[in-house]
Amino acid sequence: MRDEFCYLNRRHHAYDYKIVDYDKRNKKEYMTISARGITHYVDNIGEFIKIERWEQEVFYSYQRSNSFIN
Repeated sequence: MRDEFCYLNRRHHAYDYKIVDYDKRNKKEYMTISARGITHYVDNIGEFIKIERWEQEVFYSYQRSNSFIN
């Protein structure tokens, strides 16, 4: 399980992705996600972020967006 991962295509915004098969990925921009982390690819250049760091970024973004609602 540790080495398994999924391909994701961006949909409408930075945190809106859809799991797709390898041959359905958007070759210009897609992500892979695994138990180890997230790799974001743009024009065949990948940037890896450990899963713990990505979770912090998502949580921080969520907190900021909710602070405008309350």
